[in-house]
Amino acid sequence: MAKVEAAIEGFFQTRLHFFPTETVSACIAKVISSLGGIRIRRTGGLYFVPGKNLEDFEKFCLAAKGPEVVAVRFPLVPTENSYASVLRSVKDIAKERMKAVEESLATLGQSKMRSNGKETRLKECQDVLDLLKDYEEILGVDLAESKDIVAKVEAAVNAHAALEWAL
Repeated sequence: MAKVEAAIEGFFQTRLHFFPTETVSACIAKVISSLGGIRIRRTGGLYFVPGKNLEDFEKFCLAAKGPEVVAVRFPLVPTENSYASVLRSVKDIAKERMKAVEESLATLGQSKMRSNGKETRLKECQDVLDLLKDYEEILGVDLAESKDIVAKVEAAVNAHAALEWAL
């Protein structure tokens, strides 16, 4: 019995230093997102980090012991595929994040939001607006359509809160 326990303990100890790929990928994606970065491929693995935050990302890469994270610098030129990919991703991310806020409102139905529900949803709207503003500067384009979506969701949050107050 002791040999079986020792074998199991040995196996456990070897696995103790490993994280599932999904966990590591989610952590890296969260760091990139916090630095104003966006995923270029839906499945991950390719991200864009704005130049102003690239130094912080490179520090993270050096500090991350274990997974090899490679940062490749490339200029965004309007005629290149990379520019179009970043633009498309920014629009997609804004839509996804606003869709999540809309869906959270829809699940409430006639129910009241939690005490911090309105603030949380409006903060998400503001965060998306800030992201869009940053990428307007980076890409030199007007993301008015995406900002209109945010304004619509913001209005829906405020309308739901007003209806709650009236009831």
